[in-house]
Amino acid sequence: MRNLKFCLLVVLTLGIFATSCKKDSDPSTTELLTIEGGWKIDGFSSNSEEIGDAFVALFIQLFPPEQQTPQNEALIRESFDLDLQDGLDACDQDNVLFFHSDGTVTEATGSVKCDPSEPDEGSAGTWTLSADEKTLTITDVDGDAFGYEIGSISSSRLELLVKQSLMDDLDEEDLAEVEGLEGYDEFINLDIIITLTLRAN
Repeated sequence: MRNLKFCLLVVLTLGIFATSCKKDSDPSTTELLTIEGGWKIDGFSSNSEEIGDAFVALFIQLFPPEQQTPQNEALIRESFDLDLQDGLDACDQDNVLFFHSDGTVTEATGSVKCDPSEPDEGSAGTWTLSADEKTLTITDVDGDAFGYEIGSISSSRLELLVKQSLMDDLDEEDLAEVEGLEGYDEFINLDIIITLTLRAN
């Protein structure tokens, strides 16, 4: 009986030790977001090129085979404009976002400012995490809320995604002429994905 109690004590102790080690090695999303140095914006991109390729592949089918040329593909591509900006302005590239444990967000501007009157640091609003810690919502100082899917997060890198249905930006009447063509269903079900990458400062 004494040996059994001893074995149970060892198992429980090892379990507590393993849990403690896991907690130390796996910080929560909140702990990662609120790192002391903050997050510097590192990149901004979208899948606009992929969507443009799908648009061209769909609309080129309206041309007779002999006119399905690279020149006409280029004309179709020029007519397709999602108005998505890839990349960041220089004045945003050295800014740092701080997610504070009290739910507030502040932004420190770097040496390059978009407006000379910008303060060195100011309020950027508030932040909350969904219960599953997969969605970050930032509410700016004007009360507008923006939801970001957390693509990945570590102690050095944060990837935020914004997804929106492509059909929110397209006119269904404009698509009527290509309805039923090969690739139509896949095209209208595409999402616009904007990716914002940040790195630990």
